[in-house]
Amino acid sequence: VHRCALVADHPERGNPDTICHSSDMVCRSGLPYELAALRKALEHKGNAHEGGNGDIGGGAIMKKIYLILRYELRKAFSRRSYVFVGFGIPLIAVLIVAVVAVGRRDSVVETLPVVEEVKEFEIEGYVDLVGLISAIPEDLPQDIFVAYSSEDTAAQALNKGEIYAYYIIPEDYLEQGTVIYVNTGMNPFDNQEWMMRWTLLVEMLGGDLEFASLVLNPVDLTVERLGVETTPDRYSEDDCSRPGPACRSNPLIEMLPMIMVVMFFVILTMNSGMLLSNISGEKQNRTMEILMLSITPQQMLAGKMLGLGIAGLLQSGVWIGALWTMLRIGGGVMSLPPEFHLPAWLIVAWLRYFLLGYALYASLMAGIGALVPDIRAGSQASGLVMIPLIIGCMLSVMPFSIEAPNGALVTTISLFPLTSPVAMVMRMTVAAVPLWQLALSLGLLVITVILVLRAVGKIFRTQMILSGQPFTVRRYLRALLA
Repeated sequence: VHRCALVADHPERGNPDTICHSSDMVCRSGLPYELAALRKALEHKGNAHEGGNGDIGGGAIMKKIYLILRYELRKAFSRRSYVFVGFGIPLIAVLIVAVVAVGRRDSVVETLPVVEEVKEFEIEGYVDLVGLISAIPEDLPQDIFVAYSSEDTAAQALNKGEIYAYYIIPEDYLEQGTVIYVNTGMNPFDNQEWMMRWTLLVEMLGGDLEFASLVLNPVDLTVERLGVETTPDRYSEDDCSRPGPACRSNPLIEMLPMIMVVMFFVILTMNSGMLLSNISGEKQNRTMEILMLSITPQQMLAGKMLGLGIAGLLQSGVWIGALWTMLRIGGGVMSLPPEFHLPAWLIVAWLRYFLLGYALYASLMAGIGALVPDIRAGSQASGLVMIPLIIGCMLSVMPFSIEAPNGALVTTISLFPLTSPVAMVMRMTVAAVPLWQLALSLGLLVITVILVLRAVGKIFRTQMILSGQPFTVRRYLRALLA
């Protein structure tokens, strides 16, 4: 790539320089204003801080990284798709939920005055021709039944509305077991005949309520299996002091570990994918060639990772905030028990694993973007990098992982650097992780991030970015391990 001596006359764009490609010497003029301004600023920073030996100081390097970061943020916010997906859709969803919640609340208020109070029990009568009932059981309302001497008097009371229904216990009841139930209600199932069944049972057993309960439910079966070691239920008591399966009364707290794992996976995948798409796209349209005239590949990688990382985090934060707002507006889902709390150290640990996980997978994606010839090839190759994260996410949300967060398998994937950003988040959320395991996991992840950044920095050399060779897994792994 060479800078041409020709200058294209574009008054509205500030006469940007023309760029030529050395292979065919075809000059392309009329650069976008933002790109021309960025390159001019990069050249100015480099010339202003260049020492006598040609080296550039640390201040100039940071300035160039900052310029790339600002350029990526401006470019992200200039895309309508980014603004609509990141801000428009969450805002629309919140407005829809708010309108539905207000309408539902108004409808409930309007229907409240027409709700009639329903009595718990109706007064009924009975005609005992056997003389069996001497008293009403103590566990029933004592005024629930009214005794009548004949069927005619009971019928008159029913017609006057003094009772809801009445029973006739005939003289042959002890031989036949038949009781007649008279009710004027339209619904044949609208009755409380179980009270008379219980009264007759208690009376026939001499008024013994405990004996009557045993007759009604004679078996309370308890199964004991010999030869099988039984263990007590870890979650026999409802505990909502921390997230996890122990909190059975609140679905949100119970599912929070799984929600955190899935959220981390989606955000890491989305943000690192944005970096891959950006690098492969700029390589395909030769924007990267223009930037290479004034900045090193390592500086460009750092600026892009920071800029697109901030853009992705901002988009993810808006979605999380919108989801939280919708849950709050929606009602009882966010009614958290008073004993529930998230420790500050847990939130700080989440943030550390997220930042390290983003640095790791964004670097790996950038390495792919530096080697693939176009965006399509980059999308196909990204699955190679995401396989460990996908496996870690799937294993972390399995029931056996959440029920036994300190098991051998879960502990292993929480220490392995490529799966720890999601697996360790689940473990920390559910249970107490030993301090040495947490320190070992963070240490391995930090070392892996440093090694991958150095390896991708070598991949990001100019000759590799501009080579145009097809992407292969062997070439990618060889470049990482070189």
